[in-house]
Amino acid sequence: MTKLALFATVLLGACSVGEVPAGGSIGPDGASGADAPGSATPDGGAALIKNACAMGLPPEAAHIHAGAPATARAGVACMAGTACHGTGGAGGGFDIAGSAYADTGGAAPMTGAIIRIISLDGKTLIAKTVTDSAGNFHIPAGTLATFPYMTDITKCGTTPDEKPMQGQIPKSSGNCNNGTACHAMPGPQPISLAL
Repeated sequence: MTKLALFATVLLGACSVGEVPAGGSIGPDGASGADAPGSATPDGGAALIKNACAMGLPPEAAHIHAGAPATARAGVACMAGTACHGTGGAGGGFDIAGSAYADTGGAAPMTGAIIRIISLDGKTLIAKTVTDSAGNFHIPAGTLATFPYMTDITKCGTTPDEKPMQGQIPKSSGNCNNGTACHAMPGPQPISLAL
């Protein structure tokens, strides 16, 4: 065996970007033909092995809300009380919603990142959604059957490329941008892959 062939064998054997989801509708890059950016995708029970990044997807254009101000409203607690996506709100309900950022200060949106909802044992991907051009994401009401869940944000090619949420998401905490204990913006804890 030549030195070059031996070096290539050692290099390839030592290279790992993490483990990939197996089975179900999600391939090694975290995407499938049925995935549409901005929408939640039930997984069908694919096994998820921790520390696996997913390829980012092209983000949809952010939904511009009617009324004043007519913006994408990134960072807004859209599920609070009788808000647009709260209980009985005019915009339809969400199980989980929030905004993700490319920086730790919450100034630049993280577009095309994957938000994964994971079983408590960390082995099953329950659903996923893609951040839009404003960094917003949501999972429609009725997608998630039983809480609590674990979650992470991921986008291969970033550093780091996967970041789990430290705690669990109980049913009452799906409004990620709500309150000082969660990821309200402006605030000290934006959802971000940045260190």
